[in-house]
Amino acid sequence: MALPEGVRIEPLRQEWVRGALLVKNAGWRDTYLPWLGEEYLDRMDAGLERGVAGWSAALAAGRLMPTWVALTDDDVVVGVGAGGPLEVMAAIEGRLAGDAAPGVSHELGVLYVDAAWRGRGIAEELTETVVGAHAAQLWVLEDNPRARAFYGKMGFVADGGMEELPAEWHGAREIRMVRA
Repeated sequence: MALPEGVRIEPLRQEWVRGALLVKNAGWRDTYLPWLGEEYLDRMDAGLERGVAGWSAALAAGRLMPTWVALTDDDVVVGVGAGGPLEVMAAIEGRLAGDAAPGVSHELGVLYVDAAWRGRGIAEELTETVVGAHAAQLWVLEDNPRARAFYGKMGFVADGGMEELPAEWHGAREIRMVRA
């Protein structure tokens, strides 16, 4: 699937951080409302400026996981994807080596597309930009059949890896999906 006309993928730059976070926050609201609740997501949105400052500082210091954005011709961010080689993710995100599936070299850590742009191939292109043809993994809510089906179409399958999420997730768990 190719990108829609007038959309391109670029490495994240400072001027696009706010747009990337707006897309991510909207994606969280669309996806995680049943688990996190309105109050939590409202606090996340209220902290947008803090998030922009944090991502901007991390980007400038080379401490942000490799991140790409899908942009329209007029530089409106319509998608965000992040991740990369596991050793980079471990160094930046503080992940444990035990989180990696055997034989996997890359991880997709973030993938969100603006609701108005979904279904046009942007998520698939961002995924390929982030992990390429490498053996890759991602973590997805166990009780999110829509996301599991989406990633399944791209060749990811659950491999039995599982992790409990913090208390604010009200008992939700993530499962690991891998693509060889």
